[in-house]
Amino acid sequence: MIEIINRELLIPPEEYNIGTNYDSNTEERHFHMKRIVSSGVDLASLDFHLDMQYTNGDKNSVTLTKDVTEKDINLTLPIVNSMLQVPGAVLIQLRALTEDGTCKWTSYQGALFVEESINTPAAWEGRLTELEQLERDIQRVEDDISSLNTDEAARKEAEEARVEAENAREAAEETRAATFTENEAARQAAFDTAQATRSAAFESSEDERQATFESAETIRQNTYEADVAEFNEKQALLRGYATAAESYAHGGTDSRTGEETDNARYYKEQSEIIKNQISQAAALFIPMFSVDWDPTSSTFGHLISNTEAQGIQFTLENGHLYGELLEG
Repeated sequence: MIEIINRELLIPPEEYNIGTNYDSNTEERHFHMKRIVSSGVDLASLDFHLDMQYTNGDKNSVTLTKDVTEKDINLTLPIVNSMLQVPGAVLIQLRALTEDGTCKWTSYQGALFVEESINTPAAWEGRLTELEQLERDIQRVEDDISSLNTDEAARKEAEEARVEAENAREAAEETRAATFTENEAARQAAFDTAQATRSAAFESSEDERQATFESAETIRQNTYEADVAEFNEKQALLRGYATAAESYAHGGTDSRTGEETDNARYYKEQSEIIKNQISQAAALFIPMFSVDWDPTSSTFGHLISNTEAQGIQFTLENGHLYGELLEG
C-alpha cells in the first residue's frame, strides 16, 4: 500500500514495479491517506485521478476508485495495458478536485517502473487511459438504455395484459354480484322459514320448560320442609345432649334427680378433700414409745420415745395416753 503523508508518496520497494508492457488487469495499487489534511480541509468530497508521465514525454491519466471511512480515504488503481506501453520509469502524481472545480488538490510526485517484455503487440495508440474508462462508462450507459428499452417494451406488454385481466376481473365481479343477489334472496327466504320454525319450537319448549320448572319447584319445596323438620329435630336432640353434658359436668340444670351430688364437680371436690386428708396423714410421724427399766437412768420407770412426734400431739389424762391431730 502506498501511503500519502503531507502530500508525499511513500512507495514500498515491493510495489515500485507495476508490471510489463504486456500486462493488463493483473495488478492493482492501493493508496491510503487521512481525510483531513494538515491544513484542516476534508478531502472526502473530491474525485481522485492519477497523472502519469513516461520517459518519452507522453502523459496519461487514470481515474481512481474511492472508499471513504470516518477518518481515512482509500484509493484503488487498476493497472490496465494502456498504462504500461512505455517501458521505464513513470512519474506519478495524485490529482483531486470537486465536480465544479472550486476545490483542487495534488500530491507531490513519485515514481513507478514499467518493465519491457520480449513479445509485446504494439497496439497502443497513445490514448489516455482516462478516456478509455470514459468510453467504457458510456458503453455501459448505452447498454443500460438498451436494456431499459427492452424492459419498457416488456412493461407495456405486461400493462396490456394487466388491463385485459382487469376487464376480466370486472366482468367476473359483475357476474359474482348478480349471483350474490340471487343467493342472498334465497338465503333470506331460508332464514325466514327457519326463524318461524325456531319461534314455534321455542314457544312449545318454553311451555314444557315452565311445567318442568313448576314440578321441580314443588319437589324442592317438599324436600326443603322435610329437611327443616329433620334439622329442628336434630337441633333439639343436640340441645338435650348439651344439657346432659352440663348436668354431669357441673349440675345446676334441674334436668335430673341428684345432679348436685352426681356430677363431675361434686366428685372433684370430694377427691380434693380425700387428697387433703391423705396429705395430712402422710405428714404424720408417730414415735415408738417404751418404758425405761434401767435403774441407773434418770428416766427409770418413765414412758420415753427416741423421736419427736410430727402432726400429732400426745397428752396423758387419768393414766391414759391420748393423741390429737394438729391443724395443718
